[in-house]
Amino acid sequence: MKAVQHYYRKDVDGLRAIAVILVILSHFKIPFFDGGFIGVDIFFVISGFVISRLILVQRSNDSFSLSTFYIKRVKRLAPALLVMVFLSLGAFGFILSPQDLIKSLEGSLWISAYLANVFHWLNYGGYFSESASSAPFLHTWSLAIEEQFYLLWPLLFIALYKKNSKKLLIIVVSLLVALSALLSELSLNFTFGASYYLLPTRAFELGIGCIIGLIGPQIIRNQLLAHIVSGSALISLLILAITFDENTRFPGLNALYVCLFTAIFIFKYNERSIGYKILCLPIFQIIGKMSYSIYLWHWPIITWISYRYEIVGPLQIGIATVLTVLFGFMSWRFVENSVRHNMNISNRASVALFFILPLVVIMILHQLSLRFNGFAERFSPQVQMLEDSKRFKSNELRGDCHSSLKSYNNLPLSQCVLGDEKGALKGFLIGDSHANHLVGFIDVVAKSKNIAVTDYTLDQCVPLFSLEWGTSNSRAQACKARNTLINNYIVEHKPDIVFMGGSWPNFGSSSILIDGVVLKDPQTKYSYFQQRLIETIESILQHSARVVLFKDTAFYSEIKPSCPLKKAMYSLNTSCEIPYLENEMMAVIFEKVRAHFSVEEVEIIDTKKYYCKGETCNLAMDNTLVYIDEDHITFEASKLFGELYLKSESH
Repeated sequence: MKAVQHYYRKDVDGLRAIAVILVILSHFKIPFFDGGFIGVDIFFVISGFVISRLILVQRSNDSFSLSTFYIKRVKRLAPALLVMVFLSLGAFGFILSPQDLIKSLEGSLWISAYLANVFHWLNYGGYFSESASSAPFLHTWSLAIEEQFYLLWPLLFIALYKKNSKKLLIIVVSLLVALSALLSELSLNFTFGASYYLLPTRAFELGIGCIIGLIGPQIIRNQLLAHIVSGSALISLLILAITFDENTRFPGLNALYVCLFTAIFIFKYNERSIGYKILCLPIFQIIGKMSYSIYLWHWPIITWISYRYEIVGPLQIGIATVLTVLFGFMSWRFVENSVRHNMNISNRASVALFFILPLVVIMILHQLSLRFNGFAERFSPQVQMLEDSKRFKSNELRGDCHSSLKSYNNLPLSQCVLGDEKGALKGFLIGDSHANHLVGFIDVVAKSKNIAVTDYTLDQCVPLFSLEWGTSNSRAQACKARNTLINNYIVEHKPDIVFMGGSWPNFGSSSILIDGVVLKDPQTKYSYFQQRLIETIESILQHSARVVLFKDTAFYSEIKPSCPLKKAMYSLNTSCEIPYLENEMMAVIFEKVRAHFSVEEVEIIDTKKYYCKGETCNLAMDNTLVYIDEDHITFEASKLFGELYLKSESH
């Protein structure tokens, strides 16, 4: 009991309440709290601190047992998590599309193996993507991070801790924190998903908590200073939650700021400070104690509502909040507390009940879902056709032909050929993912015209020579280097046709740089980009007979790409059309390009004309979904557009 008292802090429970409240405000789309996702980072620091104090106290009095530690962690986390997973699967089984159900069951397998973060990184990419927002167990990525930390940290502790000497351990952890923070920041230049989801780029957050746990919290004797420190730390966290949003570079250095303010609050404290007293209020203490269960339930509840009803308003938010508190309380009261304090559950029983049995059951359910195609008979045949149309993704089908930004220096591969592989004419496809999602179109057209097209596309890089393009200077330099390789290839191989596509900028774009500085003036941005585009085409035409330039997709709106699928699944009367909104800047630039070059030199293709009429654009054509996410068209729609293009040519 003395050991428990030694590391327990009431205000830390209150800090847990702040963390979970911020997360819920963010996920429930409450105005001004877009950055509430920093609550997870607060949790990470707390976990590092609490676990380090626990191990330190037990090691110092020779009562630490590695097996006991692991079993207690399992009994602390697994029961509530598994109850949430199985109950959620039951609820989502009524509404998820066949493929989404299969993917959710697959995700449950990874959750049971404590690898949910890896699963969501591999399957959903960006944390803020539209597809990720409909993943029932997306939030379990952070639990997997903690579980992996709980597995590794005690081993490092045992290896480096010497009784009455923490110096070596603190030095090593400090170095690992610095290395992880640096890796986290640098990795953002090339991959958002891996940086967000994986332990190596998140370890510094837990490590900061470990350091203050090893050193031990210190009481501030000066009352005024205590008020200033605690109040400033809490206010700073609130400001970050308000000012951060999904466009903020994160984790990296921005996560480091969150962790440092959290660490300051925990490390330097006074029980009479304003911050301490606020967090010890009954409301924060209650929420803090239930924070784990509340966190577990908030995401599947809001996801179920948004998946089923698409648009989430104040009423739905209110219902989700009530259900979150209700389920969170029941989980805390009847699952968390009942199991973690139950001494009758042996170590073997814990492993069997909370690891082996759930894994086996979910494996069986997953195999059944594969065998019966996600239990597709729950819906009409139209649902199957619509969902099949988005099953294949262009970037996955093309393998290494479409590269992530970190692989910008890859050279074109001989096996990356679209159309007629033995075609008399040679083509070359360049651009970003908005060029890559046209491979179905190009494949269909190139086969009919005996063209062998080499696919050489790169994420987040528009194909303009000598242009610095990216959300950071390092990304811009990588893109510039890739376009140099493109230029070299064209000069050497002299393709007959060069296909160019991209997520073209508008007047508000912040991805055009000059000497590392973002262009902000709209008119300068327009003139500069137009000049670079025309110069690039002129350069290509010196070595190629023709350029085919693709306009971008229709602007995304609040209506989700999955609208036609949901309409078929639930027999809704919803209108699945989005407004036709032209990119004004590029519309003018394309006209300039059209006037500057002859029709024989440059052809401009606008695929929007195949699914847009007048002021609106359809999200489905002939039981084929047009969009796979917010702004990428499906592979099947791309092929359909190619067929329509050939028909229009024949008339």
